[in-house]
Amino acid sequence: MAIVPPHRIPVIVGVADVIDRPADLAQAREPAALMVDALLGAFHDAAGSAAPSLLAALDSLDIVAEHSWPYAAPCDVLTARLGHTPKRCVYGVAGGESPVRFIHEAALRIASGDSTVAAVVGAESQHSVAAASKQSVQLPWSPRGSNAGLLRGKDLCHPIAISHGMTQPVHVYPFYENAATAAWGQTPVEAMRESAELWSNFSLVAAETPSAWLKQSYSADQLATPSQDNRPVAWPYTKHMVANPFVNQGAAVVLTSLAKARELGIAEERCVFIQAGARAIEPRDYLLRDQYQRSYAQEAVLEAMRDAATRLRSETARSFAREIPSRLDTEGSLARQTLGQIDIAGSGSRNGALLFDAVELYSCFPIVPKMARRALALPTKARLTAIGGLSFFGAPLNNYMTHAAEGLVRQLRNQHDGLALLYGQGEFVTKHHALLLSSSPPEHDLAAIDDDVQARADRQRRPVPELIDDFTGPAALETFTVVYGRGSDPDFGTVIARTNDGHRLMARVAASDSSSLQALTSLSTTPIGRVGQVTRGADHLLYWTVT
Repeated sequence: MAIVPPHRIPVIVGVADVIDRPADLAQAREPAALMVDALLGAFHDAAGSAAPSLLAALDSLDIVAEHSWPYAAPCDVLTARLGHTPKRCVYGVAGGESPVRFIHEAALRIASGDSTVAAVVGAESQHSVAAASKQSVQLPWSPRGSNAGLLRGKDLCHPIAISHGMTQPVHVYPFYENAATAAWGQTPVEAMRESAELWSNFSLVAAETPSAWLKQSYSADQLATPSQDNRPVAWPYTKHMVANPFVNQGAAVVLTSLAKARELGIAEERCVFIQAGARAIEPRDYLLRDQYQRSYAQEAVLEAMRDAATRLRSETARSFAREIPSRLDTEGSLARQTLGQIDIAGSGSRNGALLFDAVELYSCFPIVPKMARRALALPTKARLTAIGGLSFFGAPLNNYMTHAAEGLVRQLRNQHDGLALLYGQGEFVTKHHALLLSSSPPEHDLAAIDDDVQARADRQRRPVPELIDDFTGPAALETFTVVYGRGSDPDFGTVIARTNDGHRLMARVAASDSSSLQALTSLSTTPIGRVGQVTRGADHLLYWTVT
């Protein structure tokens, strides 16, 4: 295998994140200020006193789409504050997976020789913006641009979903949660317990993470039980099981080539290497998907990462075997025993148990890491986050995965042959991107790897049911949720159901229909597959009533 020259090996050399908790809104910092702090921190983390030289060589900058205080010209605002204008500055397309994609694409540009130093940065100040709005305070920040460029749920959804008001992530992810619960053979209470235990573990990690927004650990019982502080939001999720965007946080990642890192005196044990990446998408309109039990795109991406990690672990084992010379019987016995342990680890890792030293699985809602854990064949007690997840660490909207990258990089530094998985997801279980990070240099050219696993995902798809909005008669429940108001009472239920001839429809369950709502929210039995009667309501929406 040809040796990859150091100037074609991309490395993450610098990471930093910042948090802003102003006691006075007059001191609150805007997103651009947090981004600059994060960038300068990442350059200093990379090169110390040589940070100015590394910054001067910055030729590519990706800015994660920002929502709390949108600027008319984000690149101009940021580079003016930074005091340096790279030849390439791009304000990214929205998506929770976008930081992973930007890091991957920056690494590919370095691997192909199109870039020498690249950075990815993002920040949000939604906590301060919301507080200022509530208090009618004018924030003394840079001029705010138009909100027209912001991506909204209704921009992604079918007109039928819009008419039913089901256009927000908190509405859509429960459809997957409830469908998967039935597909996995769980009762609702078993599924809720799995989510609560998972989220409890996430909260423990966040409580120990310096830059986390909510440093409080929760028990599984606290998370699963509705309370004044943990009201139901959308069945089966409570407040603490959904992402928390009301934070002021920023993060940055700096990449360069191994050759440049050496030139600047950056120790190789502080470099983190990109071994592989993968990406795939689902149909953007969630009502035009074949089912809600799984994500083929997610599975394809994660299986590609699992395959790459397995190969890397196997290569490491073979390399170790080649380095062991012939020994006398006693020494040979010891060598064979050591090799046997490596073989066992390699075999076990194919089941996902021993592959990764650290993992960050996107966690806007429990169903995402729950599905991902199964796709990776990770054990139920596996640690699935490096920093605490979007409910507890905080969810600076599209930028969480930049923070997650920072956490994984710090864990990988000073590890020998360490491997980490960074997996991000965007929109409504739609966009999926993952990276395999390592503390050891790759033996292959990253630019030569085909990272598009879309065909693998598409091969799994089945015909999509015809979506209808003119129907009266029986329909069997495909999936559902119940949306709650701030008073913890149900506002309405929404079902996706199938008619006898296989057509799909969306229908509402009225707040006054207590029998149907009780059937939907039973803890002992999943209602998936249950037949109800569909009629047209006075508001022209379809309604579903349990029979």
